[in-house]
Amino acid sequence: MSTENNAELIDVGEIRLSKSWTNLFLKFRFENGEERWLYYSEHVDKPIRLKQIEDFVEPRKYKVGDTFTVNYKVVQSPNKSTKLAIINVANHWRKI
Repeated sequence: MSTENNAELIDVGEIRLSKSWTNLFLKFRFENGEERWLYYSEHVDKPIRLKQIEDFVEPRKYKVGDTFTVNYKVVQSPNKSTKLAIINVANHWRKI
């Protein structure tokens, strides 16, 4: 697992809804200047108080320019494709 502190949100992809999952790609700029798209997925049964994806879409609680601590890891799908999957986002700071 990797952790990026002060990761700036620079783009929000289109939300994808399925019967069981809500999925979203978020693009962050890390402190070292690297930009990376990260995949965020939440199961519909996740308790509402723990869900975060909805905060990135309308009405937006989190906005482009805000910074976060982001924990993510490389995940391999059954078809052998890989993605950088967000474990969680925390420590939200609003863009001033």
